Amino acid sequence: MNEAIRLLLDKHNSILYQQKPFSRKQQFDSVEKNQLKPLPELKFEFKKYQQAKVQPNCHVLLSEDRKYYSVPYSYTGQKVDIGYTATTVEIFSKHERIALHQRNRTWSKYTTNGTHLHPNHQYYRRWNKDFLSRKGLR
Repeated sequence: MNEAIRLLLDKHNSILYQQKPFSRKQQFDSVEKNQLKPLPELKFEFKKYQQAKVQPNCHVLLSEDRKYYSVPYSYTGQKVDIGYTATTVEIFSKHERIALHQRNRTWSKYTTNGTHLHPNHQYYRRWNKDFLSRKGLR
């Protein structure tokens, strides 16, 4: 069906205007085609927005996915704006971007940048089996 439409459209665009000595196709080729700009290198991504409050654990909830993304601890308790696409999550405070994350498509509910956490929390994040074993041997 699209092929049939294409043929009829080509035929229609090749017909001369009633009061002019050129067709739509001729006008496009001679004037408009040269004015076209190249397509952007990056594809357009639809962006959605929401507001959220920064939780005491330095994370905001992206309600569409029920996933949490970290922000710097100095923003705890503040309302922020979240702009997100299929691939990225950007968090803004007063129109300034304060955090950028890849969109979390895994089973994990939290996406955390360790530098966003309070220094005391950064210390506790190092706690794992090896760390605690070394502490116990002292």
